[in-house]
Amino acid sequence: MLVLVNAGGEPFAVVQVQRRFAPEAVSHSLALAASLDAQGYSVNDIIHILMAEGGQV
Repeated sequence: MLVLVNAGGEPFAVVQVQRRFAPEAVSHSLALAASLDAQGYSVNDIIHILMAEGGQV
């Protein structure tokens, strides 16, 4: 499960659910989030894109 948290440590979005730990999937999601952030996407847009990419496996 990949959960985004706010600066206060409170969870606010589950963007990926997996049956077992898959480091390559987590790495991909983090790299995608960083790339989207660098391109100026909003946090809300990044969350929605990550949710669409990650889905439920």
